[in-house]
Amino acid sequence: MSKQAAQSEFENSEVKSEIVELQSIVDSMPEASLLCEGKKNNPNYLSIIHANKNFLETFGFKEFEVTGKSYDFFFSDFDLDYSSEDRMEYVRLIRDVKAWRSCSVIVAVSNHRIGDIRVKITFTPQKDGFAIFAFEKLNDLDSAKMNDKTSDVFLRNLERTLRNERLLREVSSLIIDDVAIEKIAQNVAKILCEHLKTDRCLIHDYRDGSTNFVVEYHNQYSKPMFDDARDKNSQENLTKYINFQNHFYEKFGDKKKKSSLSIVEDVANDQNFLPVEDICKNFSIISQIAITTTFNGKINGGVYLHQADKRVWLEDEIELMEIIADQFSIALDRSNSIERVMIANHALMEKTSQLKEALKQEQEMRKMQNEFVALVSHEFKTPLQIIDSTRELLVRKIKHHNIADETIEKGFERIKSGIQRMNGLIHSTLNLAKMESGESKITVERIVFDLREFVHEIIAKSSNLAMNRNIRILTKIDELPQDFNGDSKLLDHSITNIISNAIKYSRSDSTVKIIARANDKKIALRVIDQGIGIPKEDLANIGKKFFRARNTLSVAGTGIGLYLTKHFIELHGGEVLIESEVNVGTSVTVILPRI
Repeated sequence: MSKQAAQSEFENSEVKSEIVELQSIVDSMPEASLLCEGKKNNPNYLSIIHANKNFLETFGFKEFEVTGKSYDFFFSDFDLDYSSEDRMEYVRLIRDVKAWRSCSVIVAVSNHRIGDIRVKITFTPQKDGFAIFAFEKLNDLDSAKMNDKTSDVFLRNLERTLRNERLLREVSSLIIDDVAIEKIAQNVAKILCEHLKTDRCLIHDYRDGSTNFVVEYHNQYSKPMFDDARDKNSQENLTKYINFQNHFYEKFGDKKKKSSLSIVEDVANDQNFLPVEDICKNFSIISQIAITTTFNGKINGGVYLHQADKRVWLEDEIELMEIIADQFSIALDRSNSIERVMIANHALMEKTSQLKEALKQEQEMRKMQNEFVALVSHEFKTPLQIIDSTRELLVRKIKHHNIADETIEKGFERIKSGIQRMNGLIHSTLNLAKMESGESKITVERIVFDLREFVHEIIAKSSNLAMNRNIRILTKIDELPQDFNGDSKLLDHSITNIISNAIKYSRSDSTVKIIARANDKKIALRVIDQGIGIPKEDLANIGKKFFRARNTLSVAGTGIGLYLTKHFIELHGGEVLIESEVNVGTSVTVILPRI
């Protein structure tokens, strides 16, 4: 046998001897007791290697049912009363077992074998990884003694609950108040750190792949992670840590909740934390709670609590953290929404200011333009008057000398027609300038006049234009009243424009019909031509300023005549209706109320 084998056999015999000795101790104990052995590769797993007779009889087990199981099978087989005090006692037992510290706890348990009992559990660690658990069933006297302890625990838990309620109210008040989100985060970090007695609390927002703020609160014994925002190393550490936490959430987090909470009791033994192992060592992060907050499925921040030693976080602490994180997530989104609204409002105000300035400049330019147009139009009147008076003088001299020349007469008629057209354009331009200026609105100056005779005179003025193209004008306007109340100047422009358009856009050797209908309330004057018509796609835009149908561009025109016509008729409370078909003709109807 080799020396190494001999040494191993000796050690095994020593262990067996120790186990026998410990079994003897357990068997002699008056309490129901277990002997457990820790595994080398997992010291926190204590496997049951022996149960004494009292344990088997008290709890109704056979030895084969418990041998090889973990000591905490006891709590899975029995129903543990998860009231606050029993839960805290159970957590304390687990924590002390992990720390390999002797402890005693009292909990209430029940199952079908033993009913409801209270049990005192004593944990006693032994050398070489062995441990003894003793379970003492409390009698009525013991239970009576425990009532005082239970009352104390209840009062402590009640006080703890009230503190948590006050904390939640304080945090809710901060979030509801009109306070900057960074200020809220600073206060929440301080409150959490002091209330839960943690070493450090970090809170940050997260938007568009980066953080806008990070706040930190730590106790006097902890090293700050974010001491100086200007320090490059500090910035890199924080960025690395926050990115790790976000990645951890993406991989393991609960995406259905507003805030996803992860608890790590021992960072050093968690393989997931290898990427930030250096940060955890440098800042003494042994245990942590990390909460990633989200809104509408997107990460919007994080809350982290750090402890420099192993810590078992209690259920009410976890619940408290989740509630606060949910509220903080809403506060973050509200802050982002307010910021977006403020940015949008600022941009809107800038645009409004720019539009006001542009409108002011446009109004000034339009005023200058209208003044210029009015000036030029008035200046045009003088040469036109000279031309017209010269024409009249020549006509009289020709008649005086009895010169009969048809060519000369036609020439004079064309001059007269041209002057009338130019005067019409000048009047239209002046009216448009008056409308556009906004300073002096066109008003209806009503008088009572003979509308039938009025229309006959307009037709007579247009007869030369019709004769030049061999166009017949047929009228049926006897129903027009002789006592119409309206503005003769505005109506002269409107009806002249409609009739001259009908003649201008009609084919040579065609007919223009002018028909009138009247009753006690309304008058309708319709002008029907056999001209080129208006394309269907242009019909809706006819009457808009400067608009001309696409098939009229070869004919002289400005696109303001019908625009003014519609406006003047509407000033009378009437309307203009247009119907047209290409290559068939156009019908324009003016409807005026009788006043």
